[in-house]
Amino acid sequence: MQKKVAVIIVSLVYISIGGVMGDTVTNALSDAPERKMAEIQRLTEQAPAMMLSPTNNVHAYIDETCEKIAKVSDTRIRYRHFRAFMDNACSARFETIDDTVPFKTPGSKSSVCFYDRRQEIGRLRAFAYRRLERVADQIFNFLLVSRSVPAPCTELFEPYFKFIEKMEREERRIGRKRHSLCERAIDQVEYHFNFVYFKAMDAVQAVPDPQDVAVFKARFRQVVGRPIRSAEQYEADSRRRTEANIRGQRK
Repeated sequence: MQKKVAVIIVSLVYISIGGVMGDTVTNALSDAPERKMAEIQRLTEQAPAMMLSPTNNVHAYIDETCEKIAKVSDTRIRYRHFRAFMDNACSARFETIDDTVPFKTPGSKSSVCFYDRRQEIGRLRAFAYRRLERVADQIFNFLLVSRSVPAPCTELFEPYFKFIEKMEREERRIGRKRHSLCERAIDQVEYHFNFVYFKAMDAVQAVPDPQDVAVFKARFRQVVGRPIRSAEQYEADSRRRTEANIRGQRK
């Protein structure tokens, strides 16, 4: 009888310990996605400061953030994080760059300006613009190839549209010609749409959604102010630019 009771007590203890350990493992597994989401949020919230940072390795930061977001299994959440990343990056206040540039050479006791302050401001602005465009480039790349089927056009090209809108505001702020700061991005959208996106879809034997494509084209017209060029128009314009450059070099 005593032996039977002892066996029952040992069994109960084993079950109790096993239950605690099971709960611990379950909690750890359930907490893992939350920790990943928290890490992604922490990284994306750093974006405004990183776009303006003069010292940090911004390229590594952008790549790391995109890599972590790309691993999110839920499609809707993954798209939401990529959009948040681009939105946060676009919230960088380029106007604050002017305040970081002194009126004289750092360390100089003279009030005389020994360097071109406007040139230094322009240099720092150019760095910030390129970082922001790299965010758009990398998000596009991850959305294109990180899954078996590329993301819809409305998700794939939205980072570029956000960048273009941000740079149009910057052009107005500093008195630059429209699209002078985002001409490359516009060209990238047209090139990738005509020569990359459809090839990527063909490679996985997928058919683009006509409604998705129509929404993308409407968004392009809204942002850029004109219809997107067809593949034929793009190639013809490229040939004309090349021929004009050759004529200019001969002169």
